[in-house]
Amino acid sequence: AIETYYRITGSEDAGDWLIALGQGFARVIYQRHGNFAHYREALLVDFPVKGVAKDRISWTTPESNKWGEGVQMSGYAAAWWPDAPARAYALTGEALLKQRAYDYWFAGSHRGYRASKMHNLAGVGQWINVTGVHSENVRYTGRTFYVHAYPRTDAAPPEAIGDLRVSVTGDKATVTFTAPAERGGGNVARYQVKCSDKPIVDYEGFLAAWAANTDAKVTNWWLATNLNGEPAPAAPGTRQRFDVTGLPAGAKYFAARSF
Repeated sequence: AIETYYRITGSEDAGDWLIALGQGFARVIYQRHGNFAHYREALLVDFPVKGVAKDRISWTTPESNKWGEGVQMSGYAAAWWPDAPARAYALTGEALLKQRAYDYWFAGSHRGYRASKMHNLAGVGQWINVTGVHSENVRYTGRTFYVHAYPRTDAAPPEAIGDLRVSVTGDKATVTFTAPAERGGGNVARYQVKCSDKPIVDYEGFLAAWAANTDAKVTNWWLATNLNGEPAPAAPGTRQRFDVTGLPAGAKYFAARSF
């Protein structure tokens, strides 16, 4: 539903949410055995270390037991939610997200719910199973199949914005930078400008700060405030200057991305 809302409205907040959920599944919830315990037992992401999800299976099972066989797992996230990273991949093109969608699907579709053993690893496995209108056996896999069936022709991101300058007047800011090039040879699709009262870092940087208990000193990119007024991207090398509005009180750090 949130993806549909994003595609209809273009809401940057909704897009941020989609990407954040996919990154969480790919980088925090995913564990090396590919299956993950039922969400009511598992999603305690501040123990034992901030940024690492609770995973009893990996704690007690040796790495040589690749699939954690002999241990009952629900595989809830693996079986029902591979599309979380796949939908984030569709918006970002980040290769890890595409791979994690496959990893979740492969593990979840080759192991029964609460089963203790993988089965038929050489076969196709379970694709989609709907047993009733209100059944939880509605598996969110369509986007996973799509991104693997239709590879991107342009996997390279645009160049980063390297010379961002911002001046603030009241509740608006004037932004200037040199329009970046699209590495894949196409056109940059859009810009996204954010602000915060603390330095803005990407997700990997935020997880590192979280684990070090310094996360209060930075702002995760997705939690920074989205501003309004970004123009259509100009030709590479063009000097772009525009005003953005919606600045909250205390905003003094700015970041911009090209897509």
